[in-house]
Amino acid sequence: VEFRNISCVSLDADDLSSKVGSDAPLDWTLVDQLGIAVNLKALLGKKTIVIFFFPKVFTSGCTKEACEFRNVYDEFKKYNAEVIGISADPQKRQNHFGATHKLPYALLSDPRLEVASLFKVMPTMGMFPKRVTFVIDKNGKIALAYDSMLWESHAAKALKTAKLLYGDSEPEPPAEEPKTGCFSCFAA
Repeated sequence: VEFRNISCVSLDADDLSSKVGSDAPLDWTLVDQLGIAVNLKALLGKKTIVIFFFPKVFTSGCTKEACEFRNVYDEFKKYNAEVIGISADPQKRQNHFGATHKLPYALLSDPRLEVASLFKVMPTMGMFPKRVTFVIDKNGKIALAYDSMLWESHAAKALKTAKLLYGDSEPEPPAEEPKTGCFSCFAA
């Protein structure tokens, strides 16, 4: 796969771990919302991995972003991609968030920001956690590093990259604009 064909907004230009084509940090384990240990290295070679770092569960933008990934989750599966969300929220809160919004993918708790640090996704000005999405190919290479606080575009950019990695060289344009309203996400 030639990564130059995949669009990317990179993080800090001097940060090697965030550049397209570089090795993703693989040697880590976090616990998901159900208490199951998830290790990226164990998934390597089997699927394309989509990791989205988000600031905080149950906030408006993060809920909408998580629901966008949920809404296109079947498309990710079609292209042999696994979605993983990561935030600093505790596992119990992640579990409640995932159950409330019927999220079909793993939500990992990174309370000490250890994995966020490996990916160089540290809080802006030491206060606000970043919203960054990575797509990692089966060989452990970063195919997309997208850094934007706008939640609307993360799932679509990640899905486009997953399609390209799967071999769909001419991704079909969406029949309609992605649904940005996530009304079911706000049902109590």
